[in-house]
Amino acid sequence: MRNVFDKLLKAELIIIGSPLYYGNVSGLTKSLIDRTIPAYENELLKGKKLISIMVGGGETKITAKFHKEAIRGFVKYNKLKLLKIFNFQGFEANDLRDDPSAMKEISKIIKSALADISL
Repeated sequence: MRNVFDKLLKAELIIIGSPLYYGNVSGLTKSLIDRTIPAYENELLKGKKLISIMVGGGETKITAKFHKEAIRGFVKYNKLKLLKIFNFQGFEANDLRDDPSAMKEISKIIKSALADISL
C-alpha cells in the first residue's frame, strides 16, 4: 500500500476501475479506499481529480446509481474533484473488448484523462 499511497499523493488525476458487485466496488477497491483514511485526516488528496470506471452485470442506467453511492464517501471526505463516472455492462472477461461501442467509449475516456492532466 505504501507504493500505491505515494503514487496517489503525487498524482494529478486518479482513475479507479472496479467491477461492481451487488451495488458496490470490489473488496480490493474498497480496501484501497479505506486505506486512504490518513490522507483524509490530513487532506492530502484534497483537490485531486478523479475518474471512476465500473463494470457490472446490470443495465448501466441502474448501475450508475450504485456506482455514485459506492464512491460518494471517498470523494466527499477526501475532497476530490469527481470529473466523471463511467459504467459498462459486462458479464464475461472479454465482453468490453469484444464490444466496438464500449471500446470507442474507452478510447474517449483515455483521451479525456490525458486532456485533464498536465503533460
